[in-house]
Amino acid sequence: MLMRKLLGVALMAVLILAACKKNENSLSKLEEELPDVPATVRQCAAYEVLQQQLKEDPTLQQRMDEIEAFTNRFANNPQTNVCKQMVLC
Repeated sequence: MLMRKLLGVALMAVLILAACKKNENSLSKLEEELPDVPATVRQCAAYEVLQQQLKEDPTLQQRMDEIEAFTNRFANNPQTNVCKQMVLC
């Protein structure tokens, strides 16, 4: 019985060490694949896309404002917006 426990502990230790070694290799490969881009370069065009969508759909801003107002009302008094079954009314 003691031998099984020792063998189990030794096996777990080997698996953990092998897993750690594999993660280190994967991380170094990932670092090699990533391009060296300075942090000052803009890589996300979300703001520009939003501005384009606002130009194309005039009602979008109003809908966004309504969602924001609802969120603020809920945040200020969540109990008035919840039914007995925890469903938004």
